[in-house]
Amino acid sequence: MPLNYSNVDKRSFIRLKQRQIHQKRDERKLKIESLKKEGPMNATLLEKIQELLSNTKKDGVSHLRQTASRLSAEGQAKQPSPDEQPTIEQMLFNLISQILSKIKDAGSADEDAAAEKELNFHFTRLADREKQRKVELENEELEAHKHITSEDIHDGFDVSHVDKKPSAAIDEPITAPSKSKSTKKVKKTNIEVLNPKASDATSEQADPSLYLNESTTDALLVEAFESEMKGKKSYAKNCVHQGLLLQYCRKLGRDGVNLFFRKVGSGEPKAMEVFINDVESTYDRISKRCAVIISERSQEPASKEQIQLVPTNPTTSITFEVPEGPPPENLELKTEDPEEASKLDVEEVRKFLWDRWNTFNQFPKKLQKALKSKQLDQVNQVIGEMEIPEAEKIVQDLDRVGILCFSESGIIDKTAEGDANSSTASLPASSGKPASNDQTSVEDHPPQVVIPESMA
Repeated sequence: MPLNYSNVDKRSFIRLKQRQIHQKRDERKLKIESLKKEGPMNATLLEKIQELLSNTKKDGVSHLRQTASRLSAEGQAKQPSPDEQPTIEQMLFNLISQILSKIKDAGSADEDAAAEKELNFHFTRLADREKQRKVELENEELEAHKHITSEDIHDGFDVSHVDKKPSAAIDEPITAPSKSKSTKKVKKTNIEVLNPKASDATSEQADPSLYLNESTTDALLVEAFESEMKGKKSYAKNCVHQGLLLQYCRKLGRDGVNLFFRKVGSGEPKAMEVFINDVESTYDRISKRCAVIISERSQEPASKEQIQLVPTNPTTSITFEVPEGPPPENLELKTEDPEEASKLDVEEVRKFLWDRWNTFNQFPKKLQKALKSKQLDQVNQVIGEMEIPEAEKIVQDLDRVGILCFSESGIIDKTAEGDANSSTASLPASSGKPASNDQTSVEDHPPQVVIPESMA
């Protein structure tokens, strides 16, 4: 094949290296979690096996049979599904069953001694495994600490400053403290006020402009309308009541407040009836109008949300590297830097190219045609017709296999070897976090997915 095979470019090498780094990091993280969970389980099993061994030395193999019968009666004989983690009791039952079966098949004359021997063997093997687990965990954590990831980033310190309020002035003169241990008692007299000052809210409510201004009633009726649209019927009716109350007080003249409450409080049924009927009719009109609007909105077709690929930086353009076919049998790697090609495994590159080709073939035919045109508008048109989950999956696959690219690649090599040949470019900043030392030559920038405001 030609050395300048179109699908084996620098961007593909970057994607492959990035994929290897992420894969190793995830595998290390899962292994550390697994080793940490294994520790308490091994300690419990060692304690249980030691207890079985002590009782077997006293009661013989009959103790193992009794323990197996008890665990079976408790439902521990049931094998867990492949997705479930077996419990300590289930693992203990399987161990006892294995020992009893081995003793029975061997036909040992002294079953008690054979049982003790098997228990000692399993206890020793599990103890050795626990020592090995601690060594592996220590090595994996040491290796993980060599690389700084985004999970290790935390606030070093945080400072906040609050100005201290000046203390209130004291009328009495402050006397110097005496050198003696005796303290001076000060009598404080509290004088009860018969007419204390009212709260600030009282003065605001007593302001005549509150009910003399017609806009106050309008604001309350607007609030009632919006609350009715949200389903807050009780609050909406209360707003109507308060708004009409202010309107009545305003229309009754200068002394409208006293006049209104005097008529209502006098027990005159007609005055109260007129006000209540006005409140009910006004609220009824608002309620019916809101019901009509809600019904009309429910019949209107909802705007469909779309996912579009939009570069956030004006100097950046989105391009598409479409594979022309599967990788050839004789795959040769060629880059500007020969050392870079020597660090990569040909089989890993082949696996990456096969993944790109298979992923491309799984796309709908319409999307494949749009990608081959390499026109962003055509790709956005096809993606916009998809449902949101499907479109998100498509965008993730495009980015994962390196089909979705930017004209200015986000490659920043901060190592000593890469300072001379480093190339910098701007990509949409998605997370705002610094790159990990685990990726010395690759920065991971996901594609920018934007839902247009007109369709949201």
